[in-house]
Amino acid sequence: MGILDWLGLGGKPGGNAGKPQRKRYGSQERGAGHRGIGVGSTEEGKRDLSAENIAKWSMLTGAEVEGFLYDQELLIVHSTNVASAQYFIDDQKLMLEFLNGSVYIYEPITEEMAMSFVQAQSKGAWVWDNLRVRGEGGDHKTAPGISVKHVK
Repeated sequence: MGILDWLGLGGKPGGNAGKPQRKRYGSQERGAGHRGIGVGSTEEGKRDLSAENIAKWSMLTGAEVEGFLYDQELLIVHSTNVASAQYFIDDQKLMLEFLNGSVYIYEPITEEMAMSFVQAQSKGAWVWDNLRVRGEGGDHKTAPGISVKHVK
């Protein structure tokens, strides 16, 4: 049994039998997605808009978006909460690694949800708005209809 099977992500990249139709986002054209802005807060006046932080902002090419959505390519993001993401379209699962080193797998995550993650400027805000329930405490409560598996 391989690591992907152990994680419940047995799908393999490649091949198109029974797979959703790939959407094209333009090969090298920037603007199809966003790596993240890592401003640290969504509240006005608390955002890190320093020149050093802004220099790290990066738009994704269409090829990078397609690699994330369809080929299980790891997406390194610029965030004060999320370190990286990997999407498994066949299993409708999204694996997120957080900056504290913890790794979670969320499901079901549709292609449209994965695309909205890619397009979100704030990856941490997207996680809270789409996967988590906001509130106090260390519990990892998920939004209705979303299940989570703590991997690491």
